[in-house]
Amino acid sequence: MKKYAGEMIFGSIFIVLASWSVYATVGKGWVDIYQAKKAVREQLVDPDSAEFRNMVSVSDGLVCGEVNSKNRMGGYAGYEKLIYERRDDGSINVMIPSPGAYYRYICRIGA
Repeated sequence: MKKYAGEMIFGSIFIVLASWSVYATVGKGWVDIYQAKKAVREQLVDPDSAEFRNMVSVSDGLVCGEVNSKNRMGGYAGYEKLIYERRDDGSINVMIPSPGAYYRYICRIGA
């Protein structure tokens, strides 16, 4: 019975450490994506209408994706590519729309 309890404790510790490792790796990406969505919404005519897809944290502080939102006429304009960059000095750069070749190069999408 003691052997089984020891295995349970070891297993629990392993699961906690593995979960923390995954969060440390992936968690930062989710924070960047959240911040990117917030920054993009601030630039839109109708921020509440924003629909995001294909949001990917390419590297620390660099997010690529697409956004669709309502225009001044009240209709959806169609998905546009976006690049969000958080620089070392804390400044933020959001590009909508970005040139296709530049987007593919920065976001490593397509050939």
